Amino acid sequence: MAKKTAQSAAESDLKAFMTEAATRYKPDAAVLAARIDTAVQRYTATSTTQRFNAAAPLAIQQLQERILEGWRYDIGIPQSVYVAGTGNMSITLRKPAELVEREIAGLKRQVEEGYHNELAAAMEREVDKLVQDAANEAQRRAEEAAAAERDAMRQRLRDMLLTGATV
Repeated sequence: MAKKTAQSAAESDLKAFMTEAATRYKPDAAVLAARIDTAVQRYTATSTTQRFNAAAPLAIQQLQERILEGWRYDIGIPQSVYVAGTGNMSITLRKPAELVEREIAGLKRQVEEGYHNELAAAMEREVDKLVQDAANEAQRRAEEAAAAERDAMRQRLRDMLLTGATV
């Protein structure tokens, strides 16, 4: 009866822990939105252009091909065209809007997945700690039981030797 009561109390404690952990590690829409916003701002500031480097004739060919693919030349980009003394040329172009939208959509998915993975890993660590604590407690109880059994056996042997010696 006491074992059944202890087991139901342990199950109740486990259910309470799991409910509390599920609440604590529930995704927060505001945190996710802020992370996505930060990632999109960083992407917009750093990844909407691309620089192409090549020998001048090849760079001109790449420029023509990219423009046909939807890339755009923007004179407002610092050093958007740079001609080196070696005959090489660098051209910076803006990515096509469709490509930017696709990359931002992928970035949003990646940030969301990373956030959910982070929460799952934190919950996983908490569960691992709980399991380790339970294993340590079970080991401690087993060691105490073994020590008590050893002491009881020692006492029985001592009693047997003492009664055997006096008989």
